[in-house]
This record gives sequence, structure tokens and C-alpha cells, in this order.
Amino acid sequence: ILNKKDYNKIINHINYLKFPSHLKYYFKKKHINKIIKYMKQLYQKANLVHADLSEFNILNHKDNPVFIDFSQGTTTKNPNSIPLLERDIKNIVKFAKKLDLNLDKKEIKEKIIS
Repeated sequence: ILNKKDYNKIINHINYLKFPSHLKYYFKKKHINKIIKYMKQLYQKANLVHADLSEFNILNHKDNPVFIDFSQGTTTKNPNSIPLLERDIKNIVKFAKKLDLNLDKKEIKEKIIS
């Protein structure tokens, strides 16, 4: 698990890579889309909400996000599952903003629950 200081070092290193800006955008967007896809699968197929999802609980394994630390996870039947899902979405949108990606929370929620 990365602390904020180490995380910032990695992000700064990524920013210095010699990719053209449109490729950096594609790389970031691809990974954020995978994260949203996995949130949807977790919700729809496993009937679970992570409930503490943020960039600190997502590892990268062979260019695929891996969610960790499900200690606060809950089932979709829990009455608090929607507010917890909304918090997870808010955290991912905040993370995406750090990567210069603008996402819509309502659109992501619709994509996950429908």
C-alpha cells in the first residue's frame, strides 16, 4: 500500500514519461474505465460494494486494476450500500481528476447499477 508521498512520486514520474499527451490520456482513461467496469461487476455479479474504494486500495497487476482491502465491503442488500457506492464513485472521480480526467458521478452510478 502506497502512502501519499510515494504515490505522488509515482504520479510525477508518470507525468515525465515521454509519451505524447494523447497517449497518456488514453492510458489513464483506459485504466479508469477498467476500474468502473470492475465496480459494475462487483455490484451486479457479486452483489457487493467495496465501501472504501480509492486509489490507495487499487493495485496494478499486468495493466489491470486489482481491488484490495474489502474490510468495509458490504452486500448490495445492505440499506447503506447505495451511499457507500456513491462514496466509492466520488473517490474514483476525485482520483480521475488528479489524472486530468473529468468524470460524471451520476453517469458512473447509472453505468454501475443498471
